[in-house]
Amino acid sequence: VYVDLTDRLTSRTTVALATNSPLFPRHKLRQELGFEAGSGLLLQGALGHTRYYGGVDAPNWSAGATYYFGGGFVSYRYTGYDVEGLG
Repeated sequence: VYVDLTDRLTSRTTVALATNSPLFPRHKLRQELGFEAGSGLLLQGALGHTRYYGGVDAPNWSAGATYYFGGGFVSYRYTGYDVEGLG
C-alpha cells in the first residue's frame, strides 16, 4: 500500500504471507518511508520483520538514497538483519 503523506513524504506498507514451509518466509512485514529532499534526491528508511520456517525471526532495517537524473537513476540501499543466534 502506497500513501502520499505530504508533497515530499511517502509511505509504503508491505505484507507477504506464505505457508510454513522451508522454501519461503512465513511472513514478511515492512514499513518504508521516503522523503524527497529536492533536486532529484529521494531518501528512504524502513523497518521490517521476517519470520522463517520453524518460527525463526529476523527483524531488519534499511536506509538508502536514490538520485534521479535525465537519463536514469543511481540508488544505494543498506539493509541490516538481526540474525544473531539463529544458527
